[in-house]
Amino acid sequence: MLLRTAVSQEIGNVPTIGSTLLELVPRNLFQSLTSGNVAQIVVFATLLGIATVMLPSDKREALSRAYALVADALRQLTTLVMWTAPLGVAALSAVTAGQYGTKILGSLSLFIGGIWLAQLIMAVFLLAALRLFTGMGPLDFLRSTAALYATTLATCSSLASLTVMMDIAEKKLGLPRRIYAITLPLGSQFNKGGTSITLISILLFTAQAAGVHFDLSTIISILFVGLILSESIGGVPGGGLVIAMIFVKSFHLPLEVAAIVGGVYRFFDMSNTTINCLGDMVWTKVVAHFQPPEPADPASTSS
Repeated sequence: MLLRTAVSQEIGNVPTIGSTLLELVPRNLFQSLTSGNVAQIVVFATLLGIATVMLPSDKREALSRAYALVADALRQLTTLVMWTAPLGVAALSAVTAGQYGTKILGSLSLFIGGIWLAQLIMAVFLLAALRLFTGMGPLDFLRSTAALYATTLATCSSLASLTVMMDIAEKKLGLPRRIYAITLPLGSQFNKGGTSITLISILLFTAQAAGVHFDLSTIISILFVGLILSESIGGVPGGGLVIAMIFVKSFHLPLEVAAIVGGVYRFFDMSNTTINCLGDMVWTKVVAHFQPPEPADPASTSS
């Protein structure tokens, strides 16, 4: 409430569902890259991936190696950018703190508490689904996977936690390798339930601070765009903050308000990663539960 009278209202119009769908189609890839339109880049990458799969095997393998090299180079570039990102976030946060003072601390406390509450509800849903589909008790599951949560809280990285997840899946849960070797790597990139909650929360926090109200169609657009953007987040610490800024910018909201979240992002980046990895483990257990047992080895049977 204290922020609404101070933030400029010249933030543009909130896009409708139709315009959001149209904006997903890139008119110029290089323009999408330079403007930071991640949604268009993801759509282009998806179409390019489909086209690559349809190529003959020799050309497909050559392109796959080229893509891997480009991905490694861009990943290294992202690492360099992330080293300097705290300086930029600190500068934006300092400007906002100087303008609004201690008045914003109460809003941030409610914001962090709201995210934690939503993620707790997500965790309860996941554990309830585990009990429903597999019959395994939530407490037994949490005890078996306890080492994972120490890793997620410490690293804030789903990729860094992947090896721990795979070790727990095999040694603690007894899941077949043919299942978890596929579901866990895919989940670490595409299962972003905790991060999606944070993205939408940051957008709503910024909108409320700017005095912007969303109607039902706009909320559906927010969920749709947030789903797409969350899939483009790499499993690295702080990666969601960069996408959150892009998310806010795509709805023409003031970045200087959203930037103050950077000062407390670590508080819910830990819970983001924990919920994401919890979901990976739960659904891997569910998938393994419904799979037929592996056939016995004929050599061992005959012996």
